[in-house]
Amino acid sequence: MHSQWLLIIMGLIILLPGLAGTFVAFRPGQVSTVTRAAAFFAIGYVASGGLAFALASAHVLWPTTYLVGWVVMTTLLWFAAARRLPLREQVRGLRDEITGSGHTLALVIGAAVVIAVAGIHLPYLHYVGASRDVYYLNGLQIANAHGIPSATLEYGRSWPPATDKVLLDAFTAVVAMIGHNVATGPGVLDLLATAGTALGLWATAWELGLPRTSALLPLVMLGNWRIIPGVGITTLFWEYRAEDFGQAVAFCAIALGIYAFRRRDFGPAIATGLVLAAGSGTHLIPVVAAVVALCFAAAAEMLRHLLPPLRPRFLAAAGARRTDAGRVGRALAFAGADIRAGSGGEEDGGAAAITGATVHAQTRAASATGGVTPPSRREPGERGGTVLSDGSPDPPGHDTDRAGGDGGGPMPPPIVLRQGAIMAGLLGLLFVVIRLVGGGSFGLAGASDQALYSSVHVPFDSTAYLFEGSFLPHLPATGHWYSLTKVVTSMLMIGVHALRISTIGVVFAVALLVAVVVLLFGSGPIRVSGFVGFGLAASMIAIAVGFDLHYRVFVPATFGTRRLPEFTSLGLLVVALAVIEALMATVSRLRLLRVGLLPAALVVSMSIWVLPASVGWSVSERVSASRVEFFDWVRQDTSCGARFLANQRTEGAFAAATGRFALTEGMAPFLRPRKVGYVVHLMLSARRFFEHPRSNEAFLRQHHISYVVIARGVVVLGYPGPTGKTNYAQMSRTRFLDQVYEGPHFTVYKVVGATPAPVSPLLTGPYLQCGTSPLHY
Repeated sequence: MHSQWLLIIMGLIILLPGLAGTFVAFRPGQVSTVTRAAAFFAIGYVASGGLAFALASAHVLWPTTYLVGWVVMTTLLWFAAARRLPLREQVRGLRDEITGSGHTLALVIGAAVVIAVAGIHLPYLHYVGASRDVYYLNGLQIANAHGIPSATLEYGRSWPPATDKVLLDAFTAVVAMIGHNVATGPGVLDLLATAGTALGLWATAWELGLPRTSALLPLVMLGNWRIIPGVGITTLFWEYRAEDFGQAVAFCAIALGIYAFRRRDFGPAIATGLVLAAGSGTHLIPVVAAVVALCFAAAAEMLRHLLPPLRPRFLAAAGARRTDAGRVGRALAFAGADIRAGSGGEEDGGAAAITGATVHAQTRAASATGGVTPPSRREPGERGGTVLSDGSPDPPGHDTDRAGGDGGGPMPPPIVLRQGAIMAGLLGLLFVVIRLVGGGSFGLAGASDQALYSSVHVPFDSTAYLFEGSFLPHLPATGHWYSLTKVVTSMLMIGVHALRISTIGVVFAVALLVAVVVLLFGSGPIRVSGFVGFGLAASMIAIAVGFDLHYRVFVPATFGTRRLPEFTSLGLLVVALAVIEALMATVSRLRLLRVGLLPAALVVSMSIWVLPASVGWSVSERVSASRVEFFDWVRQDTSCGARFLANQRTEGAFAAATGRFALTEGMAPFLRPRKVGYVVHLMLSARRFFEHPRSNEAFLRQHHISYVVIARGVVVLGYPGPTGKTNYAQMSRTRFLDQVYEGPHFTVYKVVGATPAPVSPLLTGPYLQCGTSPLHY
């Protein structure tokens, strides 16, 4: 199937149940259009991915069973939506959410940014990656076995499958069954993850009370390569990874959770809990960040209820003067109209006197309340406000800080805690269910007990060797890998020498000050934004420091500095956007400058600047074309029983793209200590061969290797660190190696005298099999 058709079909598989699910979970007209759009993706993935996981767990995942189950599930969701409220009313409420937002221009600009961010990744539908094909291979294996397999082929042996991402793997199996084309599936999943991440970031900023600047969050996080190279999550979407989809689900969950804290009904909290649970079966790291963000959001919502917003006196006086002048002017205009239209007798004079008295009374009331007319006395079109609120109408889902029941203000702490308990309960319960049903290996044994690494008898840290090919000595019992300065600066993704620790302290002090000021003086949902942003950034750094101090093994110790920096960037970016939003709102409220088009101009100018640099078209296109040429040669000119030895540790490239066996191919076993020992010794043997091929022929014969593949360039097929440097000169003059292929990035030698080995049964089936035709899109 062509990639464009597969993308449309998978989009509909997510969208149709997702749309019905949002109608069940959220009342029409009460949630913002942006948050509902994020809910489309998140709830749709929960439904379609959850169905795939249920069928895979029962070993009945066939195209027919999935199609029938999806139709039944979607029909039931639409029936439930119609029972809750007639579909005509649902559509009318959806229309009101769009037209009544009060920020129509911001909606248009934000939608354009999401479309642009997804659109610039469309060429990746026709690019072939390689270094992380294991994430697609896991789905192929489930489709092949019509359920969660009992074993997987890695590093020349069968192992229990890793099931820490089993829900996404089951959803990937659906992509494989529908597309049945190994070249198109990863690109489709990458594009869906990109769009979902953009929607989740946009909705998160919107729910944090940043409607004018909300489009900047996905724009900068997904297109910021030009601002500070290496910052954010831009490059993570150049090739499909499971974490990409996990981030999309997690960011949508943050937006839904913040909204749920402001409602009394159970639907939003249940929806958020389900999304978080699905995220835990997709990729655990983004869900941890989402849970941290939601904890700070809940605390901020309770503080928002307990601490009414303060108001500087000079702004109160300015508001009072403006309100007085406006009311007096309207009263005089009405009185003048009456006088001009009337007879000028005593009745008119009495009416004018009554009007004047009313104006005087309202003026005194306005002055007494700090320039904000009580809600019961406001005329149509009038709005109150405080600092950080420019008086624009609150969009759906954007509560004010006035008391007023569900949707009329911040919820009391017991309601917030109840909603949080529902989310946490569903997350915990379903996480356990997914783990019990998924089987296989969860893959976190090394994190739970680092003493298990002592069984790997090598004089260096085995995880550091597998990660980057370095022979770092074992860390002393009282030591740690990084200094505090290096941990913190690495978490900011700007290089370990870019900022002094004192400068970083100033940055976080300013962020904390902004969070406090916004919480105390803000109005509406923006009050929680600084608190959530600062809390997320500070927590990520605290986690990174904690891991580095606790673990003595390289990979778990450096977990924070390797996997959490983008979430630190996200938190600090939210704080920065809160400042920009506050300045725009304050300037607009004081009418010092007309700023209606300023947010749009800012977003448009940033888009023109950063979007063209947010993808690596030229590099990706060249490397992809070289991979396609190489894989086509393997598929057409080698036997199905051929065995390959590559000078890079690959993660599913040969099995997924060609259906062939590769000795140094498999998922990184960093946190599986019982597997690490075997893989380390295998990689050391491969390393010795590539350094001295002439004297290590026995290694090839032992593993029945048919072809030796030399990949030139970092991450062309996988990771070159463990296999070390290749002795190109000696390789070309070795008597038992005969060069049979030469390409831009690859050279292949045939092992003289090698005979094809039997094809592994794990590489046979309807979806994972030996390919003999060229790849196509």
